[in-house]
Amino acid sequence: MKWTKLSDESPIKSVHGDKVLLYRIPVASQTLQSISIHSTSMVKYCNINETWWMPLPKPPKSEETRND
Repeated sequence: MKWTKLSDESPIKSVHGDKVLLYRIPVASQTLQSISIHSTSMVKYCNINETWWMPLPKPPKSEETRND
């Protein structure tokens, strides 16, 4: 997966799911919050020139469900 600049493309709930991984350029008081999981619909309120996103990865398989 790669980061997509919000000014190039916005996430779409029906395509990318309900939540996406978000990176934004933080101000000094938000440095610990620069990477977070956001609702797809909330991303449209971010600064498009300072925000990147990507779909959430699939969760890892548990040992019980692996067919290796």
